[in-house]
Amino acid sequence: MTQPPQQISQSDRDEWFHSPVTQAFLAELMSVKEEGKEDWTREAFVGATAEQSHLMNAKALGGLITLQSVIDNVLSHNATEQLED
Repeated sequence: MTQPPQQISQSDRDEWFHSPVTQAFLAELMSVKEEGKEDWTREAFVGATAEQSHLMNAKALGGLITLQSVIDNVLSHNATEQLED
């Protein structure tokens, strides 16, 4: 059986969010996302066939959507914190 998620206090979340490590990690995620967008402009996802291109693009898009979801979740903490101030 899985355990329910542990509740994290607001002060612990604030400390985590403002940590230099968290900020560096967030910056790296944003950089990777931008690199993916740049890859599209360089036609990095064009395969030898249309099917290959579709698969390459779908895989890349899935990765970028996942990255954006993580970024949004991290940033939503900051937005919540600002609303509470």
